[in-house]
Amino acid sequence: MPLELHHNYFTTRDEVLRDMIAGQLWPATALSPPSPGLPVHAHAATLHVYVMEGETEIFDEDTGENLPVGPGDKLVIRKGTRHAEGVVKDRMVYIVGLEEAMYLEDAIGLVDAVERA
Repeated sequence: MPLELHHNYFTTRDEVLRDMIAGQLWPATALSPPSPGLPVHAHAATLHVYVMEGETEIFDEDTGENLPVGPGDKLVIRKGTRHAEGVVKDRMVYIVGLEEAMYLEDAIGLVDAVERA
């Protein structure tokens, strides 16, 4: 199942929180430090990802596309959808909405990670 990407979905943290309340999501914060990118992987839970800070690309294995993301964008990554975060130059700050209460590490842990060729 391909990723859902919504560019310019929000402008403020309050808008993110209102969207999460409307969707009955559990909020968490995740940061990605500078990195050369992650291997292609999936997650054990569906993630609603709001990009608060930073710019990168998300590789969608289903479509083969690299999708540019930045502040104001929202991604919906369904459980089991294979993807990869690209190069992070400074850092990425995300607010992550979970559909059920769980440890963030359990939700975002890399499942079936494979390096891209």
